[in-house]
Amino acid sequence: MADDDQGELITKYVFIDTEAFVREKLDWQSKTLVGFSELVRAGHLTVISTSITRREIESNISEVCEHALKAMAKYDVTLRLLNIQSPPFEAARSALLEKYAEFSRNLGVVEVPLSRDAEKLFDAYFSRMSPFSEKKKSEFPDAVVLQSLREWCVSKGQKLYVVSRDPDIKTSCNNDAFLIQVESVAEVLSKALVVKKLHDALFEAVAQNDELFKCIRAKLIHEPVKGGSRFDRVTIDGQITDVYDADLVTLNVINRDGNQFQCEVEFEFELEAAVGIEREYTHDPEIYDTYETFREDVNFHQIVLCEIEIEFEPSKTDSLRVLSVYLGNPRLEISASDLSRQSRYFR
Repeated sequence: MADDDQGELITKYVFIDTEAFVREKLDWQSKTLVGFSELVRAGHLTVISTSITRREIESNISEVCEHALKAMAKYDVTLRLLNIQSPPFEAARSALLEKYAEFSRNLGVVEVPLSRDAEKLFDAYFSRMSPFSEKKKSEFPDAVVLQSLREWCVSKGQKLYVVSRDPDIKTSCNNDAFLIQVESVAEVLSKALVVKKLHDALFEAVAQNDELFKCIRAKLIHEPVKGGSRFDRVTIDGQITDVYDADLVTLNVINRDGNQFQCEVEFEFELEAAVGIEREYTHDPEIYDTYETFREDVNFHQIVLCEIEIEFEPSKTDSLRVLSVYLGNPRLEISASDLSRQSRYFR
């Protein structure tokens, strides 16, 4: 953390919801989680969690492991020719769970006791108060977690960042005296690394930088696009042909070295794609399928997450220099509603 630009953390205590880890692809070595871990080890942040959250993450790891091994099984011949053996499920699962356990040990995660105040939870459930927006039984774990975190905050007299994009969790944290909802781990990192004035200067400089837009545009051209609708029996496949516009949505600093910044940014792009559309028809009474195909140029909007490395002198608003841009494998998706009526229904 820079001495001249200490961040603007309201509290050092952070809870990370399961869905936030899933958005990080359960990758304990991602740049964001590595940067977060460094701040924890330096004593700037402390991670608070619950046994429910731990078990939810372990369950997600097991599911991801199962899906990965099933995907590998589809290519068993290719993998065998490459001398790559698919590990047994239990061995793979145990190895992945140990990676998570090691990550948690290194963070020194503090598990708070679960709330025993069931009456408050049932009052919220039957009144359809958040997080029970639709009286879903699956929301009980979230309710217990939030109540447990709130009780811990009250007992310690501390506020707590709650990292989650879950709509009901966000509603529960609104106007809460102790729980402060944030969108991502990267947002916590950014609050720890830079003051708001510097963050806003970076945001404006990145949003207006033509060099960055041209660089990202070049990387998006020819990226694959997929989509469709099961209801309409439509399958869409194509690639990006042009990028017309970009609006910066979020910017979070995940690492800083002097005037060099690594940032996680989200842009909303207006994209054009050349796509092939295939629609399936089932005919009665013989019940046989036929297919029709159509081609179209489609314009659509999508938010894309990027990692950028930039050099920026805060006192010079036009000093931004792009050092690197990483898009990874953006999942660009078109829905059937983005198509023209003719393409959707082939009339």
